[in-house]
Amino acid sequence: MDFHSALLTFIGFTGGLSLLLTFSELLSREKSSQTFIQAALFFLVFIFQSHTYFVSCGGYKYIPHFYLLHLPFTAMFGSFLSRFFSMFWNEGSKVQKFKLFELIPPLLVILLLWPF
Repeated sequence: MDFHSALLTFIGFTGGLSLLLTFSELLSREKSSQTFIQAALFFLVFIFQSHTYFVSCGGYKYIPHFYLLHLPFTAMFGSFLSRFFSMFWNEGSKVQKFKLFELIPPLLVILLLWPF
């Protein structure tokens, strides 16, 4: 097994693992905003790593519509990370609410990608 295929195996495995962690956070008994944010971050990691895996192994030759699917999620990553770190700095006492203007970047990306 050469280095490239070992790296692809590792990326695919960690992508699947992050999807399992997303499900475990959503199915946990403790329902709080912290578990929702952690599940969203694990899901974003799954999206990025599955994109990397499909690009590296040439999967987009067969399904080209998935090539730019990760871009709207990239625009959402900053707002989830700011909430995640603010929970630790504020010790979970006050979590920032989602605001409508935070959805503008992903919607703008979707609008720009609509013709493709």
